[in-house]
Amino acid sequence: MKSPSPFLAALICFFALNGILAAGAFIHLDRYEFPYQGWAWWLMQDLKEDQETHNVVFLGSSLTVSALNSADATRYGETLDLVEYHRVRYLDEKLEQSFGGKFSTFNLSGPGQMPSDAYLTIKACVEGGHKPDMIVYGIAPRDFIDSELASPADTEPFRFLSRLVDVDDKADKIYRSPLSRINRALERNIYLYRNAVDMQMLAGNTWTSAVTGLLPEPPGARPFTYWDRKSLLPEYKKGEFHQKASLCVPQDLSKPNEYLDNSREYMERYRKPDPVAFDTQMHFLDELAAYTRANDIALVVVNMPITKDNLALLKDQHYRKYQAALSAFAASSGSTFFDLNDHDKFYKEEHFHDGVHMNARGGLKFVDELVALLAERPETRALLEESGESLMKKAIAQQRSKPRAM
Repeated sequence: MKSPSPFLAALICFFALNGILAAGAFIHLDRYEFPYQGWAWWLMQDLKEDQETHNVVFLGSSLTVSALNSADATRYGETLDLVEYHRVRYLDEKLEQSFGGKFSTFNLSGPGQMPSDAYLTIKACVEGGHKPDMIVYGIAPRDFIDSELASPADTEPFRFLSRLVDVDDKADKIYRSPLSRINRALERNIYLYRNAVDMQMLAGNTWTSAVTGLLPEPPGARPFTYWDRKSLLPEYKKGEFHQKASLCVPQDLSKPNEYLDNSREYMERYRKPDPVAFDTQMHFLDELAAYTRANDIALVVVNMPITKDNLALLKDQHYRKYQAALSAFAASSGSTFFDLNDHDKFYKEEHFHDGVHMNARGGLKFVDELVALLAERPETRALLEESGESLMKKAIAQQRSKPRAM
């Protein structure tokens, strides 16, 4: 009898091993672990360990990262390590002044965050046990029409967040190309393929432990650090973040503003808007609104301030389409919408450090304007007054329950 070919034998062994692993929990897989430590990874590590109740959550791209962190660093005179600092203290201060009670805001904004990423981020947040009373989501045209991203699956946050959140019900919107759909089918049906990253991490950790045990570092040797890697291989995992590598320092408001022209970057981002990508991201904005309604969370969407110079790089027809879509969203979603892209209030010379990112002056003014708008609307005022009072009562109850020192 002719023996099976090596290929066939290997294939049989592969599927047998795949079936055995899929049938039983032989290997513990930590979905929060990932070989690429991007911004979303740091956010979720912090959120996973966090025991505090947050009644407000902020979403957005680098526009909100820049504005809110610059405001906090300058207001409180502190240098912030942005991979670890995810609070919005100045917003909390202003909310408490306007509505009373206690506020604790968690900043889930991240560079490059698009509506599809924001949707997955909030799902991971709520499913992880953190359900806020209100979400504030700062958006801008780039979030919907970035020419450098063809589909939701192309973003760094998606690659990590899809480990934490089930995306099968949105597969038709996420996986646009035939190849990506084939890849998704393989992930769903083949255990080893679906968990390939985890297997690689397990093998790498096992190998590292073995080598370290056999060949320990000589006494007095300097360990190889993140900074050594950046110096030796600057392009390797270029988008990763690390402690002390992304610092936000206080701005000296007595000095003239420094402005960086980043028009070239946005000329490329706005160069060729994809109408399908735009519709896809609007779909995820609608899904975010539906998810917040289903979970009894108020959603406030804010059109972020950007400069006239940046808007001039975007064809007028595309910005009109963006505005029309937001108007339709505001009318149909049941969410609150504020347009803060007001050039009579936010000036390039004073409030921005490039075409889209606000400096500390801009960030402080943005928070002031946002809180004023929240106070003007009866529905948001009532909700925030109730939320602040509720969190204050909880904080008092927790304080009273602590054992007194003898």
